[in-house]
Amino acid sequence: MNKTFPPWISKWTDLGLETYQSISTQDAKFIFDSCAEANPKKIMEIGTGKGKSTYCLLAASNCYVITLDKSDSTFQDASEHIDTKRMIKHEKTSSADYFNLTVSRNIDFWFIDATLFLWEIPHIFLRSPAKFTVVLHDYWVDGDTVRDEKGKQNYDALKHFALMNNYSIEEHYGAHCCIELKFSHEPF
Repeated sequence: MNKTFPPWISKWTDLGLETYQSISTQDAKFIFDSCAEANPKKIMEIGTGKGKSTYCLLAASNCYVITLDKSDSTFQDASEHIDTKRMIKHEKTSSADYFNLTVSRNIDFWFIDATLFLWEIPHIFLRSPAKFTVVLHDYWVDGDTVRDEKGKQNYDALKHFALMNNYSIEEHYGAHCCIELKFSHEPF
């Protein structure tokens, strides 16, 4: 898939969109590039926030983007720049609520910017095909140390589950605080 990072995302504040507690432009580009390369058929975003990552996922793909956030919406409308008809947005819905209420399947690209409970990890694998990609936000590397924050906790739990269930794992770290994990039942 030949997609180009949308220049308007780099001009987020110039468009009057708030950047406080929003992903950085570098993280947005990392998410966009990862998604465009994966060419997914279905995307799940956990932790919508202001929507900058949602818009990146829409711009990088041609499929539906299911996005959920447990808090009141701080989502910002940038629909004049991108078609949002492929977005299915669930406000005031945690991933735990979603996993308990729905049985979405074949999600082959996940963007996670939220703290997951350990019991939620198998749901990600059960709802994914044999080969899928997860991008985690808030995976901070300081020198040789990874900060013990939600990204690292999610990373540790996903990797542990994958290894216990014979998945091959490929990972790429980049931007400010993102890591991409590719999981497959076949060797890479």
